[in-house]
Amino acid sequence: VFENFVPNINKRYNRPILYLGNIQPELQLDVIDKIDNASLIIADTMNLWIDLSLEKVWELISKVNIFMINDEEAMQLTNKNNLNKIADLLLSKGPQIVIIKKGSKGSLLAYKNNKISLSVVPGTKLVDPTGAGDSFAGGTLGYIANHGLTDPVSAVVHGSAVASYTVSGFGLENLCKMTKKGLDNKIKKITYR
Repeated sequence: VFENFVPNINKRYNRPILYLGNIQPELQLDVIDKIDNASLIIADTMNLWIDLSLEKVWELISKVNIFMINDEEAMQLTNKNNLNKIADLLLSKGPQIVIIKKGSKGSLLAYKNNKISLSVVPGTKLVDPTGAGDSFAGGTLGYIANHGLTDPVSAVVHGSAVASYTVSGFGLENLCKMTKKGLDNKIKKITYR
């Protein structure tokens, strides 16, 4: 689908939050070049792009404010096994915040001199993990869009809570049933240290 895709960017938005899902890093970089007034740039990647475009992935990392990646991909990208050291390395390349997703083991949030391990929502029944990373990003960025970037922990907690709806059903099944009260209850169950 993306082989010959060239994004057409609507430039009427003032200081948008730019989220670049895990498409080819060349496309992600093209979009960054076309948006000259983004208030925040967030990107994700995946193992395919690490295999095919390693240098471009590193270039992308240097141009974003927040970088998201899962644990296996982070190890593949850096040739390291210690997630804390990986987070430090990624932070040294430019992002203000690095989020390493660890599936059922939660996530690692790194920023400034902080490294915080966050749990998933305990007791969540896994039905289908498809879309969990996207809903995690959506919940995290939705929080940031509404509250700013002053509390990265709460942003990631929201992302984890939203993702719990995705993994406990098929497709949008449980996301469509989400309520503010239900989300707040899930948020209260997430632990971090």
